[in-house]
Amino acid sequence: MNTRLLRKVQRVILREPARLCMGGWLSVMSGLTNHEGPSCGTVGCIAGWAALLDKPRMRSYRDMAASVNRFDGRSTKEQAKDALGITEEQSERLFHVGGWPAKYSEAYKNSDPDFKAGAEAWFRTLNRRRARIAAARIERFIRSKGNV
Repeated sequence: MNTRLLRKVQRVILREPARLCMGGWLSVMSGLTNHEGPSCGTVGCIAGWAALLDKPRMRSYRDMAASVNRFDGRSTKEQAKDALGITEEQSERLFHVGGWPAKYSEAYKNSDPDFKAGAEAWFRTLNRRRARIAAARIERFIRSKGNV
């Protein structure tokens, strides 16, 4: 298992939590306000970031995302699985919130903030919570050697 790459994914999503979107593999978004997405416009799930960060460094994440999306005909999931050196079963446990242990999947699903402080504060809090949960999930996956 490529733990070095998993650590890079953790750092990227913790550094700018709005980069994490477990609802899609990898996307370049435009027209987002500052609180809705990252400044680079690139969002992805754990698999999307693993596939992207495994590529040679380019000028921007936006350019790297384009290379993942047209790389060699393999899906983002297949690219990430190969880059991480994990099995199909392990990828299901890591790449899909529904495959996470209940402690993490429930925390992720119930991470919506309960306050009315405005959209910007709500997005920032939600993104930060979800990034921490995903990073903790990655950490558990690493420590269990992909078995949990």
